[in-house]
Amino acid sequence: MIVDDRLETVLRTLPASRASARIQYRQLIDLLGRELSWAGLPIQATQRLDALAADLSATDRAEILRAARGSLRNPLLIRHLVEAEPAIASAAVASARLDDSTWASLIPDLPVTARGFLRHRTDLGPKTAAVLRQLGIGDLVLAQPEAEAGERHEAEVLRHPRAAARAPRDDGIGALVRRIEAFRRSREEAQRTSAAGGLLAGDPRLPLSDAAGEAPPVPLAILFACDSRGTITWAQSESAPMLAGAVLGAASTDAPVACDAASVRALRERRVVRAGRVTITGAAAITGAWRLDATPRFDAETGQFVGHAGILRRPSQRDLQPAVPSAHDRLRQLLHELRTPINAIQGFAELIQQQLFGAVAHQYRAMAASIAADAAQMLGGFDEIERLVKLETGRNEDMGGVCDLAAITQRLVGQLGPTLDQRGIHIAFSHPASLPASLDPDEAERLVWRLVATLAGAAQQGETLAVDGSRDRGIITIRFALPTALAALDDSDLFAVTPPAEGVSLSAGMLGRGFALRLAAAEARGANGSLDREGAQICLRLPVADPDTEADLTGRSDAHSRR
Repeated sequence: MIVDDRLETVLRTLPASRASARIQYRQLIDLLGRELSWAGLPIQATQRLDALAADLSATDRAEILRAARGSLRNPLLIRHLVEAEPAIASAAVASARLDDSTWASLIPDLPVTARGFLRHRTDLGPKTAAVLRQLGIGDLVLAQPEAEAGERHEAEVLRHPRAAARAPRDDGIGALVRRIEAFRRSREEAQRTSAAGGLLAGDPRLPLSDAAGEAPPVPLAILFACDSRGTITWAQSESAPMLAGAVLGAASTDAPVACDAASVRALRERRVVRAGRVTITGAAAITGAWRLDATPRFDAETGQFVGHAGILRRPSQRDLQPAVPSAHDRLRQLLHELRTPINAIQGFAELIQQQLFGAVAHQYRAMAASIAADAAQMLGGFDEIERLVKLETGRNEDMGGVCDLAAITQRLVGQLGPTLDQRGIHIAFSHPASLPASLDPDEAERLVWRLVATLAGAAQQGETLAVDGSRDRGIITIRFALPTALAALDDSDLFAVTPPAEGVSLSAGMLGRGFALRLAAAEARGANGSLDREGAQICLRLPVADPDTEADLTGRSDAHSRR
């Protein structure tokens, strides 16, 4: 066999019944117990074992382990199994087949109960026996394995009825001792997890009530945080320890935490994730479908990306119901229907203007050219409306990338220079050497052009507009001074959707100044930034590009400017 994919094959199958759960539990024990090459147990396999353990009784699991005699040769698996109930620990220790040196190195990590079960074996080597002697005799008097204790109890009932009467009393004390031992193991495991950089969801509950052995409640939402690589480092809820160490946004669909493609792309590009689809495979409390909402986090001092923080929530009935077309969807459908006749008009006008079907009088060619231009402008307006709808509903296309916002702004201001000089208007742009922004260059050019053209188009004869760029704590800010005519307006009038002014030679679109500013604000939000009015200025803020990608920014900016 060139590639051993037996474990992956088993994990891809979800048990549909108790019988299939028993079969899969045995398969995992056999595969994990025989494989000695792993530096650690696969996380997904360990989580599946724990999930199956929650669905199977201790008796069923103990029988499977006793039947696996000879297969348990992996000390990591044995170490994991002996943390369970005494019956499971007894069966695991009895079925394990390790050499003398491996037993000797493993014993210090075993719980006291497991050491007691190990002392009942008669095939221990000298190193193992020496380690047990060094650990003392305090763990010699322990409960017998469940099966052996049951046989002895039946014999005692037949021979000594009075002794049998005392033995229910002893069982009650033994149950109390076992519960205290379970509490001690839970506390030690929580301390080890916290020391290893995991999380401590809360103090373990002392298992003295009748409901102590019940499974933890299934959470409806889990707050979490992950590092820059997507590894979950903190989470909230009683089930959170089962999420620590899992990778959010892994490429494989078989990963313990699998996300849809759009969420994976957004996480890798350090963007906001809204209503992402996540499937978790693990313990019963967290297994199943989730919805993901996450926001990127940046260090306040250096601006470096440090990971995401967000919430995992169970899908609501609204999430599972078929989506009802919203007002935005109906608007997009209307735009699609309007494009069809306008495309046809534009096409016929171009045929006439280019005389493709024969000679046409000059006046008709001029009219056809005007109609084609008007149609193109209307189609451009439809595109802007649809883009605003997508941005406001979170359905925008990928805007990730890296660009030099200073170079792009300087180039656009230079291109507008000849047109503005005719009206005596000047744009004074002051900026540092570079402003590396986390935004695709084409998207950045479209956004900056929209702002510069809108503000310059409203400037008066002889007016100078100041534009200032700066970088501070991971945020790039470009401040555009409002022309006098716009500075006098309040916010409601500044962003109002009104037809473009007559006789304006420079405009960002056919839908007017207010729409252009609203669209620019939506584009900034789509790039994890913002566009706000601050007094007599419009302030554009965008996140600084990641340091790893900032190194090759110069080459990209040069290539984009030459294009």
